[in-house]
Amino acid sequence: MSTAPAEAARRSTVADRPEVYENRLRPSIDLLRELVERPGVDGRVEVRFLSFVPAHGLMLLDPGRSSGTIHVDVYSHSSASGDAVFTVKPGRDGHWYEHFQTEFERVWESGRPAGERDGFPGAR
Repeated sequence: MSTAPAEAARRSTVADRPEVYENRLRPSIDLLRELVERPGVDGRVEVRFLSFVPAHGLMLLDPGRSSGTIHVDVYSHSSASGDAVFTVKPGRDGHWYEHFQTEFERVWESGRPAGERDGFPGAR
């Protein structure tokens, strides 16, 4: 079992309640399972699990295109005031766009592919 929920709790305002993060994760996993099981999706959606809590969240939209966008969420430590959120674009933020695109790839590679033990039938 991963220690990530306990780590997330320690870094939050509910340091002694890892179950808060376990409960928050369940609906997302359920939605991902539904998405993966839809007709025509096979091979187009991949899910991975990290054994650690990343320092940031990244959402890449068309990252290989000149019109690509990366949304970055910087996760604060023990703060209820919200996280820093910003967007980078290749033409405007070249160095930082490449940085976060590479960071996403590194984090993705360190993740464990979802499988049957995670409730993803037919996953590898």
